[in-house]
Amino acid sequence: MLLAVPHLGRSADLPSAGKDKGQRPLMKGAPNPPAPSPRTGTADVLTVTAERQPRPVSQVGSAVTVITQPEITATQRRTLIDVLNYVPGLSVMRSGGNGGTASVFVRGLNANEVKARLDGMEINDAGTPSGQFDPGQFMSAGLGRVEVLRGPQSGLYGADAMGGVIDMTTQEGQATRPQAWIRAEGGTYATTDQAATLSGQQDRFHYMIALRHSHVGGFDDVPRPWRARAPQAPAGHRRVAENRNDNRTASLRFDYDLTQSLSAQFTAHLIDAHYAYVHDQTEPRTGLDGPSDRHDRSDQAQAVLHGRLQLESFDQRLVQKVEGGIVLIDRRDLPAGSRSARMFNRSLRAKADWQALARLDAGTTLLLGVDHLSERLLRPDRREGRSGGASIVTEAGYGQLTARWNPWLSLAANLRFDASTRYGNHPTWRVAPVVSVPGTGLAFKASGGTGFRGPSLEELSVRTLYVMPNPHLHAERLVGFDGGFEQRLWAGHLVVSADYYANHVRDLIQYAPLPGQGGWMGSYFNVSRAETHGAEAVVQAVFSPKLNLQGSYTWTVARDTTTHQPLLRRPHHKFAATLIWQPCAGLTVASALLYVSSWHDIGRYDPQAVRTAPYLTASLALSYQLTPRLQLFMRGDNLTNRNYVSPAGYRQPGRAFYGGVRLGL
Repeated sequence: MLLAVPHLGRSADLPSAGKDKGQRPLMKGAPNPPAPSPRTGTADVLTVTAERQPRPVSQVGSAVTVITQPEITATQRRTLIDVLNYVPGLSVMRSGGNGGTASVFVRGLNANEVKARLDGMEINDAGTPSGQFDPGQFMSAGLGRVEVLRGPQSGLYGADAMGGVIDMTTQEGQATRPQAWIRAEGGTYATTDQAATLSGQQDRFHYMIALRHSHVGGFDDVPRPWRARAPQAPAGHRRVAENRNDNRTASLRFDYDLTQSLSAQFTAHLIDAHYAYVHDQTEPRTGLDGPSDRHDRSDQAQAVLHGRLQLESFDQRLVQKVEGGIVLIDRRDLPAGSRSARMFNRSLRAKADWQALARLDAGTTLLLGVDHLSERLLRPDRREGRSGGASIVTEAGYGQLTARWNPWLSLAANLRFDASTRYGNHPTWRVAPVVSVPGTGLAFKASGGTGFRGPSLEELSVRTLYVMPNPHLHAERLVGFDGGFEQRLWAGHLVVSADYYANHVRDLIQYAPLPGQGGWMGSYFNVSRAETHGAEAVVQAVFSPKLNLQGSYTWTVARDTTTHQPLLRRPHHKFAATLIWQPCAGLTVASALLYVSSWHDIGRYDPQAVRTAPYLTASLALSYQLTPRLQLFMRGDNLTNRNYVSPAGYRQPGRAFYGGVRLGL
């Protein structure tokens, strides 16, 4: 999914058609795509994630979506969840409003079977029981591009990439003169949002610093039918605590060209977030669960630090990278009035890797790499009844051959071997061919491969008051494939694509009660199998340089083949559309629709199977460049004021309006 957003400025991480001083390619020596023009329509966008090297999307067999910084700016999508909601094949659930715990399901697979990366660092939370990526506190400020790769990707990315990869890149500073701006925004639910960015280029040094503070208060996520279970105030009305979230995010990126062939990069992403939400309790008189007038609190601090050295040799025919970094996540969950239920999760991930890309000829490349990954749980406080820390070390090697033998046939094939100190050795592979029909704009694409998810550190090693670890767990394993077509019409002004996918999973890890413990103590076991299948269709139309439309449809079926029951929180149908229009100079209008069908779930207050209601939301974003340094903007979300839950029992925000100014300095 790439929307052409004309006249909004080029994304800092998109390569240019030329080699201007202020523009740098994604990887030196990489081919540049054709620039957009009235004759060719939309440019053939580069993807870096699909094959770990810059490749035009039309030549990649895997299903990939690329979202650029101009799209994020035009649509005013302030959080990563807002960005991912419109990606085909994805289902995003968030418990409450901004700051609530969120899960991303790709093609019907579990949320912990998707790998998230930022500037090359894996950022799945190793300190939680599931080990999944939680985008609830992840803002879009400072992001240059987001790529979503769907299908089993362990052949290149190792553990946890069973369902796909969410790969984010920090924006790069490129302007030859320093550019600084500040943004102030306010709106519904006592929302205030401030952001500032400084970026530019000084000779061989590129810099970008983005700061953001977001505060949201006064949002009640309890559906109306359950408010009757809240405590009664003296005046007779029911009192329910309202959710509040305060998020401070800083993104930094520094690039320096040491020589013509050697460059260095450093990135940092820092989050300090504090989320207060309604405390759910059991009413002593009735024994029923319901909301209260007290707050639980979740505090999160996250630091992602990454460094890279890149060396080009033999006239850019050999590009080598050495990378390393750390991810530190500190999460504290503090329930109201219960010290014994407090949870302190602190995890540290350290990574080092080497990668070499050799260009054998004009259409053939060989990619080789080795990874070293260390994950460790740190326990600063054991009063919650947890045993001490645990660690996993993984060593891996991978290789990929990419070939384009002629204009109608290209192929990528990769192989990887992971060796873990806790759950054994795992070879994985993936093959992705593309067959183009000359002179028609039609290409047939397919991919197939294997994936796995290693047990989390909590599942393997950590004992809590109610859960026993299982050090004998095996990794979950998957075999999957997809196939479809892409048709480019009218010189690329209309692009239509569709694909069908299927995945088969075995050795799924699930929690189950231990015998003889009265149901109070349980553990994790490899007990289940599952399968998912479905289809994705995308239409992109460029009606003019100032008007374009993107629409997608996703059909998903996900079932536990052991119990023959549908997997929870997997909508069968999803439709998303975004229209970006520039009716006159300086004015940008972006509108979006999102439809999600019903799904199976478990109730929040009554733990029984429920089926949620479908919902349709609409949004509209306007921005006007009043002067070269002053922009006015406003946005309306959920304009239909749809009262819906996602997941079950957690009401999402209703109609809301926001507005503000952006000032260049």
